[in-house]
Amino acid sequence: MPAAQIAHYLLEAKRCLKPGGICYFTCFILDDDSRQKIAAGKSQFSFKNKIEDGWTERALEPDVAVAFETAVFLRMVAAAGLSVVKFERGNWRGDASLADFQDAFILQ
Repeated sequence: MPAAQIAHYLLEAKRCLKPGGICYFTCFILDDDSRQKIAAGKSQFSFKNKIEDGWTERALEPDVAVAFETAVFLRMVAAAGLSVVKFERGNWRGDASLADFQDAFILQ
């Protein structure tokens, strides 16, 4: 999803949560670990194409897979009035032992 859609999705998640409630949110995050895996050719994506606030795998199909810098995603989370409870890396980074394909956040 593009950043504007994610920002809206996060706002809707916040609206639907009761006080103290949590939500599970998956996406692709570019951080030191994922960049190292990309550079080493271990990840399933390269995210070479810059778009708006993120990076996409396919320039001609930008919505197929979009990744965001950690700081960009955390700004969207904060702007929605949510906070991160937990973060887990996804196996797209090249580690098959990880449970989820995408990176995963527990938000409150």
